[in-house]
Amino acid sequence: MIFDIITEPNPQLRQVCDPVEVFDDALVQIVADMRETMHAKRGMGLAAPQVGLKQRLVVLEYAPKDSDEAIIPFTALINPRITWSSPDRIKMFEGCLSLPGLEGEVQRPRRVRVKAQDLTGQKVEIRASGLFARILQHEIDHLDGVLYSDLMAPGTKPTPVKE
Repeated sequence: MIFDIITEPNPQLRQVCDPVEVFDDALVQIVADMRETMHAKRGMGLAAPQVGLKQRLVVLEYAPKDSDEAIIPFTALINPRITWSSPDRIKMFEGCLSLPGLEGEVQRPRRVRVKAQDLTGQKVEIRASGLFARILQHEIDHLDGVLYSDLMAPGTKPTPVKE
């Protein structure tokens, strides 16, 4: 099933999500539907609040076409949290399915460590850098009601995506 994407200024995007406590077939189905939605909408990541779910759940995946960028395999993280971020930061343009057609420059840590659970509830730790780290930070921010536009330099706002 492909979910509808909630877009700004919907207040659901500003809620802090609740921890997932039940790891069952329903959760597996939600993750599968989120993955299908992410692919259909051509995103690199998707957080539960973007599809109207108030749960600490994100999915991400990226397979670049004709690029030297690394493939990011499909990853579903339950109750993720950033436990460390590097002091070195990098500016990049970000887009978001919840702010369609817009992008903005955001400075974020270059590397992060994330602790989470997998679909069975087992603990996992991810060390990520580059684009993988950026996608993780962007999606985890959604779980706390934060959009990339909140992190842009003061006085700036998202602009239309350049084709």
